[in-house]
Amino acid sequence: MNAINETPTIALVANTAWSLYNFRLGLIKALQKAGWQVLAIAPADEYADILAGYGCHFEHISLDNYGSSPVKDLKSLFEFIKIYRQYKIDFIFHYTIKPNIYGSLAAAYLNIPSIAVVTGLGQLFTHLSWKTYLARALYAIAFRKAHQVWFLNESDASIFSQLGIVSESKINYLPSEGVNTRHFQQYAYGLLTNGSFKFLLAARLIAEKGVRDFVEAARLVRKKGYQAEFQLLGFLEPDNPSGITHQEIRQWEAEGAIRYLGTTKDVRPYLEKADCLVLPTYYREGVPRILMEGASMQMPLIATDNVGCRQVIEDGVNGFLCRRKDPVSLARCMENMMMLSFEERARFGLL
Repeated sequence: MNAINETPTIALVANTAWSLYNFRLGLIKALQKAGWQVLAIAPADEYADILAGYGCHFEHISLDNYGSSPVKDLKSLFEFIKIYRQYKIDFIFHYTIKPNIYGSLAAAYLNIPSIAVVTGLGQLFTHLSWKTYLARALYAIAFRKAHQVWFLNESDASIFSQLGIVSESKINYLPSEGVNTRHFQQYAYGLLTNGSFKFLLAARLIAEKGVRDFVEAARLVRKKGYQAEFQLLGFLEPDNPSGITHQEIRQWEAEGAIRYLGTTKDVRPYLEKADCLVLPTYYREGVPRILMEGASMQMPLIATDNVGCRQVIEDGVNGFLCRRKDPVSLARCMENMMMLSFEERARFGLL
């Protein structure tokens, strides 16, 4: 990883080790197979050791992911410079907001070529505030320094271009980061399901993923007498202002609205036991990974008629699209899904 090791080194930088493992493990393996040494840089969590077990060198960096303290962000910039200077890095991929901004600036300062990957606009465009305009300004400065900026959908690229955040000459369009279809392979739909109809929402448990809409839709469906179970799978983010709280989860479970399944390193067993995968997001998604995983396993899907979701779901063909922030519309899609025959639902996965 330094001057002693002549193996070319590529760095992947994100705001959590979890995201590098969950979204980019396939890329890491492909880079290693192609002869690259991979340096993973992110705030350390339980996935840091797992990444190291796959042959990555892991380097911790302190990032205030949800804060806006100039002092903390400046410290992160200097920490990026220190880490990048320490290793003989040949190329860097930056993911998520603060690595895209401060990592790109640090790479430019040290003349290391880098690509910023915008996997979605997230809360940057769902909550307009002074933080939004500051982030846009910082993006514009950083993206002038990046060699290229990759977007997962044309809508996000168009917004950044129209706002003058990035020049069109630097934009590249990557139609999703993809999933390993051998890992998320077709299974015998319905083989492991039993009892009541199971709807599964697997996501970060934040408001923008439509968690509260999912719960309200569950209440509406249950009021009509349908025998259905509504499952939540994902980790809580107590430091995120939009995070679902432990108290809410306990309350929803107590009233029988949902069943909380906790967290997992492998979502496949949960997908196999569900009758339908649901993502009522109004987050500015790139292309939702969980929908691609469900589609790869040929599951029936329900999601919002939202940027990114439309790239995975063709309404009425492999799933249903509901209106954003509309539990009534979501409940109607759920009812329509349950009214389909088993054979019709199984065909939904064969897009």
